[in-house]
Amino acid sequence: MKSFFEYINEIRFTAPKRTIGQKMVNVSVLAFDNAFKKDKSMYIGKGGRGGIGKRYDNFGVFLNGGDLDIGDGIIVSNDKAESIEVPEVDVNVDGNVSFTNGRHRWAWLRDHGAKTIPVMMTKDSIINAKKHRYIK
Repeated sequence: MKSFFEYINEIRFTAPKRTIGQKMVNVSVLAFDNAFKKDKSMYIGKGGRGGIGKRYDNFGVFLNGGDLDIGDGIIVSNDKAESIEVPEVDVNVDGNVSFTNGRHRWAWLRDHGAKTIPVMMTKDSIINAKKHRYIK
């Protein structure tokens, strides 16, 4: 499987339609992930530990193209991804991180060498993320 660096020039990162009024920003993987680890119920560890079903593995398959196992014996064939929606996150005033959507994508990109990852945030989350040095 390719590393993040092999994908970065091939994949277009897009904003989900539901994130109107939010901004796409690049966050430091190391700093942001250290904050995300504090959320024991939502954190996804190396290799997808703590994730839901096969979402982590399926994201890698989605990027490469191939057969996605979506559960209940259903297999869907897909072409290699041309774009991905960036994760949607919030950062509160104390620096706590929460994901609205995309934590499995985040974990897969993190595990495959990303140093920064684009995410969608509200204006207040951006202010908080800068305060806690998640955004450089």
